[in-house]
Amino acid sequence: MDITNAALLLGLFFLGSYIQTVTGFAFGLIVMGLSSVLGLADLAFLAFATSTLSLANTGIALRGHTQHVHRPAVIAMLATAVPLTGLGLWLLTHFSQSSLSLLQLLLGITLVISCLLMMLKPKPRADVNGHFAFATAGAIAGLLGGLFATYGPPLAFLMYRQPLPLLSIRLTLLMTFFATSVIRIALALPFLQNAMNVLLICALGLPLVILGTLIGKRFGPPLPELWMRRLAFALLMGSGLSLIASGLMA
Repeated sequence: MDITNAALLLGLFFLGSYIQTVTGFAFGLIVMGLSSVLGLADLAFLAFATSTLSLANTGIALRGHTQHVHRPAVIAMLATAVPLTGLGLWLLTHFSQSSLSLLQLLLGITLVISCLLMMLKPKPRADVNGHFAFATAGAIAGLLGGLFATYGPPLAFLMYRQPLPLLSIRLTLLMTFFATSVIRIALALPFLQNAMNVLLICALGLPLVILGTLIGKRFGPPLPELWMRRLAFALLMGSGLSLIASGLMA
């Protein structure tokens, strides 16, 4: 990876960590989507770095607030996310070697569908969903997470329908992302290539992720949250459509 690509990727780590801290989602989507559009690195490299640095973002954001996590939802989502993460990783390894254009197309479709889901304002339920709904969302998230380190969309869509305080919803999502990042790193480590380059970019990106997280946590966004979400949606939709076009034309 040349210096320009590395600098752009580090900038995306900062941007993704800041937006995720103030909105509760989007670190993996922004890093994976924009990095893939710009051709900064291969998908397996990006996914591993995203998972590793997501630990710093979620860990800092959770510090001192874990009492607000809705633990039954976390347990049910992780129960299915773990095995499906393994399947997603196997698919990523297989298609990385045989069909990069198909992976780009799948990532683009994932980004567009994720953006559309998050643009919806789900009506809160009267009661908290049962274990089956959380497990189903966890399974879908596990597959997407194994492929692209993007667990967020199905989990966020379900969680924002729950009649829970907004703080509890955000922290439950962050706790789930923290746990899934640990799981993905452990499963992906045996397949990791260019390990020194990955570790170097993670070491350089860590201070920027910490900085972005602290700024988001302590000072909040310069724009209303609604506009921050719209900005994130615009970035994701543009990235997804671009990747779909690239995949179809390849």
